[in-house]
Amino acid sequence: RKVPVFPSCFQFQLSSRIQPAGFIMFRSFQVSCLFMQSCILPCSLYNGDELILHWSYTKGDLNVHSFYQNQDQLGNQNQRFRNRTSVFKDQIPRNNLSLKLTGVKLQDEGRYKCLRSQIIIVSPAAPVSDIRIHQDGNRITCSSEGIYPQPELTWSTEPPSNTALNETTRIQKTEDQLYDISSSLTGPDGPDLIYSCSIRTRRNQRRATLRRLCKSVINSPTKETKLHVRTSLKQKTKFQDFHFHPNRSSYLRCRTFFFRLQATNQA
Repeated sequence: RKVPVFPSCFQFQLSSRIQPAGFIMFRSFQVSCLFMQSCILPCSLYNGDELILHWSYTKGDLNVHSFYQNQDQLGNQNQRFRNRTSVFKDQIPRNNLSLKLTGVKLQDEGRYKCLRSQIIIVSPAAPVSDIRIHQDGNRITCSSEGIYPQPELTWSTEPPSNTALNETTRIQKTEDQLYDISSSLTGPDGPDLIYSCSIRTRRNQRRATLRRLCKSVINSPTKETKLHVRTSLKQKTKFQDFHFHPNRSSYLRCRTFFFRLQATNQA
């Protein structure tokens, strides 16, 4: 008997064993679902000739979704899953018993049971999606919001600085139990430095880079300065010209230019 393959919303891992009846039963799936997105909880089991399907949340044995007598049976559905679940009715006769869960919340994390034997372990995730980096005087700040699980933030400079970076990092939880992270440091005086701020979780990582342009670069308060800067986005590099005119903005000892954003996803 051929078992169909089902995609997950982010990624999944599975283990399987051969049953005496001659078909494959997946014992468990590890599914990562994106926060507030839809996610497929895969299930493929031979259920005989009766089209009966029950999904439950194992903690508290909550009814998630039931289908029998050729229709949804949601009278006993737990309130937290109301209007958020559906099954693929036309594929149930072909043993596709997968559940679609919409508007994934962090509270949805846990173990789900399809019929009596297949376990789906759901892990919600809110990857790092955007990083903001800016300079105010001699202080550089890097921040990002709405992340799960708890992120880590690291700083680096190019070339490496001999002076220790005096950084302060703060992590806060939101009402949705997501994480906001912000870090500030005082940049040392001296040659121009490129500051890189990396924010990562176990699911993905992003990096933003800021370059401080000091008097050695902008050495004339009366002439426009033209810089030829390399920019990179997702490993694509291009060169652009940027113009700075001190009479058109406040003239600080060190100018700042944010010029690179890179993103990587980790399995």
